[in-house]
Amino acid sequence: MEKVVPIINDKDMKKYVQICKLAYPTFSLTVEELFERFQRTNNEDKNSYYYVHKDGEKVKGGMRLINYEMNYRGQFIDVGGVGMVAVDLLAKKQGIARSMMTFFLNRCHDKGQMWAILYPFRPDFYYKMGFGYGPLSRRYSFSPASLPYTKKRDGWCYLNGDDLPLIADCYRRYAEKQHGYCLRSRYELNTLKRRIEKDGVVVGYMKQGYLDGYIYFERKAIDPANFLRHALFIKEWINDTPEAFQVLSNFLHVQADQYEVVEFETQQEGFEFVLHDIRHSERYLSPRISHENHRSGYGLMYRLVDLPAWFNYLARESSFAVDDLAMALQVTDSFIPTNQQVYHLELKNGLLSVGKVSDKAITVAIDIAELSSLMIGSVKFETLYQLGKVQCDLHDVATLAAFFESPSPQCITEF
Repeated sequence: MEKVVPIINDKDMKKYVQICKLAYPTFSLTVEELFERFQRTNNEDKNSYYYVHKDGEKVKGGMRLINYEMNYRGQFIDVGGVGMVAVDLLAKKQGIARSMMTFFLNRCHDKGQMWAILYPFRPDFYYKMGFGYGPLSRRYSFSPASLPYTKKRDGWCYLNGDDLPLIADCYRRYAEKQHGYCLRSRYELNTLKRRIEKDGVVVGYMKQGYLDGYIYFERKAIDPANFLRHALFIKEWINDTPEAFQVLSNFLHVQADQYEVVEFETQQEGFEFVLHDIRHSERYLSPRISHENHRSGYGLMYRLVDLPAWFNYLARESSFAVDDLAMALQVTDSFIPTNQQVYHLELKNGLLSVGKVSDKAITVAIDIAELSSLMIGSVKFETLYQLGKVQCDLHDVATLAAFFESPSPQCITEF
């Protein structure tokens, strides 16, 4: 009998580790080192759990499930995350991954987690399961001298593992303001501490004994044939105020004599507007004479798990600064049949109600993947309409766009 169960013994964990080692060849750790790491996570992280897919006593795959608190438009909600999904090479094309994902989504539903999040190894695979694309991540590569410089350096300081409470507090303040950010657990903070102490550098901006922002970065060689050429790779750049951003920019600016390039990956839109020279360090030029500014790609994917509960949550917790409307929202969801229905939504005086049928309702048809991207804020309604990914009357587009308007999410949580 095939089933998905939590890992409760070393034998299953060792088999899962071996499967992961084959599934992810870039792992630099040995099987023994990986086993030790997974066991430490399993013992110390109270918010995550390892599961395996078993056929009798034979382990065919596994995954790690994590509980998160995510900022959704200023309120933290419980969401479920899944990572380290791996299937035995000999068990491919037997529905193992699909079975594990079904278990994961059912678990989210049972725990009241209305959203599921993941980093895809193949976006198309998870898109078919109803996961929508999250925010675009942009990887910039520029000279430190391209950042603005005001000569203000008061408050610069090094931070280390002992300063973890300051770093954690600064991150939390930012997470409380930023839609999409997840709170960090004690285990995640301890992991960050180990990484910083191993090979990272953290520079902060202290103001009257208060950490207003920090940059956590690593250094790497640009050219193995020339040990004097270096790049500075930013892992985290957190600032609570524009002043902190400028002071930290000043720090990076003065590193130009030692570091040729700063590499920074962010989901923040418009970062290029702060640079004096927006060109990517490799100076690629397109045939249309467009200067490459960044390399981009999609990471996190989001999925609404329980639509009836979600709309009831919005009716209970949210208000909308848009005109009154009535909507008949027809959702297609081939992976979770209970989501596939018509939702009758009415907005009056900024408050949403669910279930009232109206003969004046705007009719909208959309797939769960696009609805998830729309509700998280990583795509605009007008864009989906123009691309034929949502069906409605043309004269209703502006009204619906206002209703579905959302800030773009950001998230630097790794799992």
